[in-house]
Amino acid sequence: MRARIHVEMMLLDVFLEGLFEMDLRRVNSEEVGHAVNLVLEEANERIKMPLRKVVNPLVRPRWSRAVWRSQRVLGSLYEKIYDTIRARGVPPEDESVLWACLARLKDPKTGKPLSKEQLLPEIGAFILAGFDTSSHTIAWCLFNVAASPEIQRRIKGELGSAGLLHAGQPNCVTPRQLTYEDLSRLPYLNAVIDETMRMYPVAATGSIGPYKVPAGIVVWPMIYALQNAAHNWDSPGEFMPERWLESRDAAFTPPPPPQAAAAPGGAAPSPASPDDPAGPAAATAAADDEGGGCDGSGGGGPQAAQQRGARRFMPFSEGLKNCLGQALGLMEVRTVLVSLLSRFWFDLAPAMGKADAVRRSQQIALTLKIKGGLQLVCRQHDTLQPEKRGGNGRQPAAAGRGRGGARGGGAAGVMEEGLQ
Repeated sequence: MRARIHVEMMLLDVFLEGLFEMDLRRVNSEEVGHAVNLVLEEANERIKMPLRKVVNPLVRPRWSRAVWRSQRVLGSLYEKIYDTIRARGVPPEDESVLWACLARLKDPKTGKPLSKEQLLPEIGAFILAGFDTSSHTIAWCLFNVAASPEIQRRIKGELGSAGLLHAGQPNCVTPRQLTYEDLSRLPYLNAVIDETMRMYPVAATGSIGPYKVPAGIVVWPMIYALQNAAHNWDSPGEFMPERWLESRDAAFTPPPPPQAAAAPGGAAPSPASPDDPAGPAAATAAADDEGGGCDGSGGGGPQAAQQRGARRFMPFSEGLKNCLGQALGLMEVRTVLVSLLSRFWFDLAPAMGKADAVRRSQQIALTLKIKGGLQLVCRQHDTLQPEKRGGNGRQPAAAGRGRGGARGGGAAGVMEEGLQ
């Protein structure tokens, strides 16, 4: 299975249907996913060499034409979304879905609704940032799980204890329906997500503290280096979800001894705080219920930093301009992983080589991804011990199933087409 493209298609469908209430039959998700990857790769190169925009048409005409076509694909999607929003008219004041919020935006200078030229970039920003980062986080999570059978078994054990594990029979029914509250009650799965975001932070945006930067200067903070530095983490190159279970303040460097000694007498952490034993990723649901998004990177502000030590984990950046959609992104990541890992056992495809070879294939194209994509072998599991399966364990493909039919089954349905 080509894991990355199926995850991208699925999350784009979720994003368009959930936030814009779009008719998915009007969108070719695979084409859009390919266009996003190509455009972001080119954008990353232009940041390093702005003259590419001028030089490439001369020295790399085929690549330039491919970039132009991808830009047209994305532009067409943005226009479809814009036309859909405007065709709906003025939304009710109590409608809080994203398209309604965008429809109500007004130009502060004129007091009128945003023009097409003003609204299209806003739509594009949400599309590019809304599914690309989450899809690559899921892909990296699946890689880490596939590369570590013991970790995968432990996740399945946790899902089984929560009553969320499938029995392994074709078309079986989940023992019970996954709920929103379940997402913050799976500490080990959340630790796997946190550890994945530490080792492979897909986004690289953020503030630079007190330093002033002249207008027009591009700043690229090295979140990857921060979260993989030996002076910040013990064994930073090892995938160790347990580090998020052993320390409530894993997002921060250890504080000085006097502060550390005073910590046991402090107030107990709030269930809605990123100090939750399930790790920073587990705080999203409760924080969202209170009306604020989880920062996903530890939270707490300057006072917490003084008490706990410096921040060393910020996959969603930090400060007032951190990731706007992090609560939604974490909910998507956790929901998809529960849906997939409760049904299938994953292994790296032989074509990917060993885990170290996959790690060496990292590619930065604004987001951190696996060069060439991620290929996995997945099987419906009838046991948590893959070595006890008879034969190759493969299941026959579902008969008479097309892409349109898979869409109707929700997130898991889209993936299942590529998994069987």
